[in-house]
Amino acid sequence: MRRFLIYLSGARPDILETTPTDLGKFEGVGGAVLITSTLALVSMTTVLSFALNLTLLLALPVAAFWALAVMSLDRWLVASIPSSGTQRWAMAAPRILMAILLGVVISTPLIMQVFRSEIDARLVTIKQRNAEAIVEEFRRGPIGQQISTLESEQAQLERTIETGGALDPNQDPQLRSLTAERKTEQAKADAYLTEWQCLLYSGKGCANSRTGDGPLVRVFQARYRSAADSVKATDDRIAARKKELATEDSATRTFRLNATMVSLQQVQARLTESTREQSRLQSASLAANQADDGLLIRLRALDEVSQGDIVLRTTQVLLFLLFMLIMCLPVTVRLLQRPGAYEKVLALAERSEYRAARDAYSGLRRERPDASAVLMSIEEIWARTPPDEATGHGREDDESEASTDSRAVALEHTRLSSMEEPSTRRPDPRDLFAEEDEY
Repeated sequence: MRRFLIYLSGARPDILETTPTDLGKFEGVGGAVLITSTLALVSMTTVLSFALNLTLLLALPVAAFWALAVMSLDRWLVASIPSSGTQRWAMAAPRILMAILLGVVISTPLIMQVFRSEIDARLVTIKQRNAEAIVEEFRRGPIGQQISTLESEQAQLERTIETGGALDPNQDPQLRSLTAERKTEQAKADAYLTEWQCLLYSGKGCANSRTGDGPLVRVFQARYRSAADSVKATDDRIAARKKELATEDSATRTFRLNATMVSLQQVQARLTESTREQSRLQSASLAANQADDGLLIRLRALDEVSQGDIVLRTTQVLLFLLFMLIMCLPVTVRLLQRPGAYEKVLALAERSEYRAARDAYSGLRRERPDASAVLMSIEEIWARTPPDEATGHGREDDESEASTDSRAVALEHTRLSSMEEPSTRRPDPRDLFAEEDEY
């Protein structure tokens, strides 16, 4: 278990063997990473159970993969934060933001699990409210309006059949037009009468304060009488039309009765089809609403529950902060640690490994034939280069320069040949500290 915690902390076990005093520090960091990954496992299991209705056996593998991803990310976060330096917090800022984001994502499902009973109780109210909204929406929607129109037509046709084919006066187009015309004329007559009375007697609601008989009074009197005559004439036309409808012959009534029965059958068929379609869609929506138990509706329920209860809201905030603090624990612990012996030995080991890699690269150049060929080809290039006539130097100067360059190439070749092979053994910590003293 100790080795596993050290692995999670991102520390090098070979360096920790030389600094046993720092073992507890890095085991604590590894334990923090293990705690966050465990909470991630529980959180993802909860999300999959609510959102996808998966069983525990199906949710655990996916949740385990998520926990491993969180574990790897946390391990990288704690390992990438520098142990010291003036830019330590600046370099750690993006990692802190990532840790906070991870904490928010993981802590929310855990809070939902804590308040599960309160959320379940609120879900009943939310689903009932949604069901009422669904019914009202279908009633006012296109299908609902179509059903309302068909029901009105059906009632009108049934009244016509009940009267034996006699046309309902209230549904006669001509009679309805005359009724609307009479209403307009009656409004004009009432307005003229009011103005006439105000000019004669004034009173409440009248704009004028002076009264008396005069030309203007006679004008409004004439207008009122004309409007009243129009109303009386319209009343006579309405009475005549009603009498005409009442004295229709039996053949006309029989024809209208048969046509009404055919129309009633068509309207009833359309009404049945529309009602069936509305019931099907409404039942499907109500069933989906009743079966809704996902993550979004639970978040809404949690928000509604906490809005009216200050104690619940405070508890929710405190739990959220607690879980987020736990999820940020690895980065926080790593930032609060002070550099110890491990960091010093690690710096020396990295320096020694760099030197070994540099020496290995130099030895590789010495052992490869193409490296020696490059060195030897320099002399050939100088030997084939003709003297520079423009500068006036002779052959002797060129030979002197070539000889000097050849000696420099030979010295470089001798230095590369005399380099020691890189050591493959692990450096002794005492040697590392000795090298540190040299610096």
